[in-house]
Amino acid sequence: MTIEELEAKLETATRERDKFQALAELGDGYRRERDEARAEVGMLEDRLSESRAEVERLTDERDELLVRLADQGAELRATREAYRRMCAPMWEEP
Repeated sequence: MTIEELEAKLETATRERDKFQALAELGDGYRRERDEARAEVGMLEDRLSESRAEVERLTDERDELLVRLADQGAELRATREAYRRMCAPMWEEP
């Protein structure tokens, strides 16, 4: 083989190597983007889980407050009724 043929083969091999490296770097970039996207999804899932827990806690708190409010309403009605019964004789005409 002549020097020119060897140089041509070397240049061809160099071009192929450079193409392969470019593809490898491109693949690394896709992998990096994929890994970053997966990490972001993980963070979003964590935030979603925390938000769901907070919603559940607030829902439980709301339900407890509604029960307390209903109990207080019942107590108020009972107090009013007792007051009316107690005061009724004073309002009757002699």
